[in-house]
This record gives sequence, C-alpha cells and structure tokens, in this order.
Amino acid sequence: MVDYLSIPLSAVPADWFETQAKVQLQQLFSSTLKEGGILYLGVDSDEEGSFLLSRISRLEPHPWQQFKELQVEWSDPYLFWEQVVGNAEEMGIVPPNSLVLVEGGCFLPLEFLKLRANWLVNCAKAHHWIIALPVLNRHFSRLKTTGDAIGTLKVPPLQTYPPKERKEMFKQLVQQSAPSLEEKIQQYLVKELLAANPTSRTLLQNWINFYTNQEDCLQTLNEEPPPPRLKGRTVIVPPTRQELKTRFDAAQAKLNEASQRFENWLGYPLVYELESLGDPFGSAEPSHWFAIVVSTLYCYLIDKADLAFRPMTKYGVKNGKIETVEQPLFYKTVDRLRTTMQHGLTVGEGRDSETIQWVKSWYLKKIDESSPKRHHWRILTDSLVKEYDQAVSQLLQSIESLTTYDSIDLLVVREDLEQQRRKLEKHTWRKIVKNCIKSDAKLDTEK
Repeated sequence: MVDYLSIPLSAVPADWFETQAKVQLQQLFSSTLKEGGILYLGVDSDEEGSFLLSRISRLEPHPWQQFKELQVEWSDPYLFWEQVVGNAEEMGIVPPNSLVLVEGGCFLPLEFLKLRANWLVNCAKAHHWIIALPVLNRHFSRLKTTGDAIGTLKVPPLQTYPPKERKEMFKQLVQQSAPSLEEKIQQYLVKELLAANPTSRTLLQNWINFYTNQEDCLQTLNEEPPPPRLKGRTVIVPPTRQELKTRFDAAQAKLNEASQRFENWLGYPLVYELESLGDPFGSAEPSHWFAIVVSTLYCYLIDKADLAFRPMTKYGVKNGKIETVEQPLFYKTVDRLRTTMQHGLTVGEGRDSETIQWVKSWYLKKIDESSPKRHHWRILTDSLVKEYDQAVSQLLQSIESLTTYDSIDLLVVREDLEQQRRKLEKHTWRKIVKNCIKSDAKLDTEK
C-alpha cells in the first residue's frame, strides 16, 4: 500500500519530493533561475505551500548565500509589496543573493500578482533573488508561468488523482484520525467524503477532524453531511484603498440624502456641513485611514449632529405601523473607538474599563485579536465602513418611510424629536454654570 500520509500534501507518494520535486528544483536553480527570478509553487492550500517552502529551504547544495522569509498576512497581503520594494522612508528588507520564501503567498490577490509579475521578475534578476511563491492551483492557468527567469513546481492537485488512489488515501486518513471508530462507520465516512469531493488535502483533513471529534460521528454525519461548516481562514481579497474610498463616499452620500429628506420634512437637517478633516484615504497607510474615518464619523454622527439624530435612529415603519427599531451598535462603537484613540483611559476604572473592553471585543470579533497590529488596519477599516453603510442605509430607509407615512401616530414621533432637541448637552450646562459663577463672583466683589 502506498504511504500517502508521510507528507502533508495532496495525494502524492511518500518519495514524491525526493524523486521528482527535488530533481526539478535543482534543474531550475541551475538553468532558468540561475541569475534569479520567480519560482511559482502550485498548491491546493496555503498549508501545502508552507510545507514546500520548508523543504526547499533545506535543499543541499544551494546556489544562494542566505534565506529571507517574508510573511504575507491574510488581512493585508498588499504589505508584501512594501517588504520587497520599501517606501519613501525605508528600503525593502530583502538583501541581494537571497532565496526569498514567501509564507502565506496564497493570500496574494491574483490581479495584484498579474500586474506586478514582470516587475518582480526584473527586480529578482537585478538583485539575484529567487522568490519562492506559493500560488493556488486554481490560479495557475491565469498567471504567466513561462518565460525568462520564471520557474514552476506544481503539486499534482488532489482532484486529478484516479478514483482508486483517492479512495485509498481517504481511507488511510480516516483510519489514522479515528482508529477506534467502527469499521462500518469508517467506510460510511469515506463514502460521504468521496462524494463531497474536497478540493485539497488540507480541507479533507479538516472535514475528517470535524466528524471524528464528535461524540457521535454517525449522527453528526446524518445531521450535517459533508461539506460541514468549518471555522477557518479562507483566502480572501481585501479591498484596495480606492475601493474603500468609493464605498465610504457612497455611505456619506446616503447620510447627506437622509439629512436632506429630514430637513424637507421638519425644517432642519440631521447633520451639518463641517470643515473638512481631509481625505481619510489620502495616505497609503491603512492605520491613517482607520484613524481619520473614526474621527470623521464621530464629528458627523455624534459631536456635531443635531440632537434629533440619536432618537431618529430608533424609529421606523414596518407593516404599515410606526415602531421602535433596534439602534445599530455601530454608533456606540464609533463613540468608544474615538474615546480610546484620543483620550487617556485609566485601566481598572469603571467607565474607562467598560469602554476599553467594548473596543477590544470589537477588535476580537473582526480580527481574532484584541490588540491590532499593522496588517490589521485595512480589514478593520473595511469592517467599519461596512457597518457605517448598514447604519445609514437603515436611517435613510426609516426617514423615507416616515416622511411618506400619513397617520396621527406621526405626531408622537415629531413631538419626541422636538423634545429631544430642547435638551441641553452636559458641556452646554457646564458652560452655563461657569458663566453664572463668574457673574456671581463679579457681583460679590462689587459689594
């Protein structure tokens, strides 16, 4: 029986790397990539790419002087370009005569690679780099993989193997993962997995782990046949700066439309025209985008919004009736994000701790970490802009419904909004009290 489980790749024999891949790599290093270039590694998953990179780094003999590992993060793969090229302040971090191992290369967007492939090849030749870059097999046909200084090593995709070999590997994986499982259940699980046709060895292993970790594997199979819902990091294409800017501007336009409709209805706007804080996306740095977006949203929606804005977000029309709708948590999130970014908060103090915990929970929900790193700010900006668009879409829909609604109940809404407008903010009361104290003190000195 062929040992398919020796290496964590798709259905390849145990000696595949030594007898086939190693020979092909040595030929590439001595010919096509002798002066540098790109080595595309065709894999079914990012985990397969990591395994290949680790084996390539241990090849002997090798023509390069040193190794340089670059980490591509799922949340912002575009930072890879800065690691290679650098920016206005710093040069790239890859020294000449290096084998560059691109961990997480599968997260690089296909269009990003296609636009920059020629430049990467020329740069690699100039600096004598060999850039080992894992690419998903399904993208291979859309990349230029032939030509000067371009080499390829493709792991045979799992789905290309003959049915008999696929079945044997599935059987081995199930037996290895759950040796105590009844043989009949093992056979049934193998049959179901084969029918589901997983696209990679990694995905297959994840499915097997899901079922074999259940208390009742057979019952779970019947209730939730393959493919099961798995928690994992899928390859996504994060938005570019221009895409984020376009979506943010569209949400701003919805807010302005909602304010104009409200003014046509009651005679005053919900939000006011403010002095511009600058283009949130005028910089190439994602952390700048996030900070300015938070400041802009706070100014428009909280700091300088009309006092009727907050109560207006709780009304809507449903099934022909005015009713209270759930106010989006987005507004509270913006308020607390801005507080943590622009104020000093005391750890362990009641209200400050509550604010800190709210923000950390929001971060954790978006990026699985409570303290963002540099590569997280793009995805966090994306999440914030999405929540903004959802909130103003709900607001616009509510105002559209209310302004076309004809009922005596509408008077209750208008009275509530007017009552809220007559309330004074704390800082306004503070100013009044201070002025009164100053006025009284002046009278005391005149006695």
